[in-house]
Amino acid sequence: MRRLASLLIFMLAQLALGQDALSGMKEDVITTPATPQPSAGAPPLLHLGVVVAVLFVLIKFVLPKALLKFTNKLNPGLGSSIKVEESATIGTGGAYVIEVRGRTLLIGASSTGGLSLLCDLTSDSEEPPAFFEMLNQAVVEPLAPEGEPRVGDRLREMLGA
Repeated sequence: MRRLASLLIFMLAQLALGQDALSGMKEDVITTPATPQPSAGAPPLLHLGVVVAVLFVLIKFVLPKALLKFTNKLNPGLGSSIKVEESATIGTGGAYVIEVRGRTLLIGASSTGGLSLLCDLTSDSEEPPAFFEMLNQAVVEPLAPEGEPRVGDRLREMLGA
């Protein structure tokens, strides 16, 4: 404990002696008082309010219209019989898989606004049933080896049915 106190006193003495060496250096910028600059015109809060209002108008009204102009998307209205299932951007145009009144079509869109039918993807065959539907329809009774009664038959015998 005495060593720590001695070390602390030695360090403080060196720091006090070192103050003279720092006196010839440049003046500290932080300790000099800053003089407020007189504002010409409106107070700074008014400037901030104007900037916030301009940014709000730009983000709320101008930006969505600009994005609609520069994006090339096929967006049907709500409640429409046209549904966009997939889309992909290819170069400056795009490709869309859409469903229209039960038909699935592949549409190409160019950057100039033109649309063209690439192919009809509608399949005439019915899709196979889902796995869980096939399980519900399957017979659950396992097969027994030749000569042995089936599990269901053995259960009926045990229950006396």
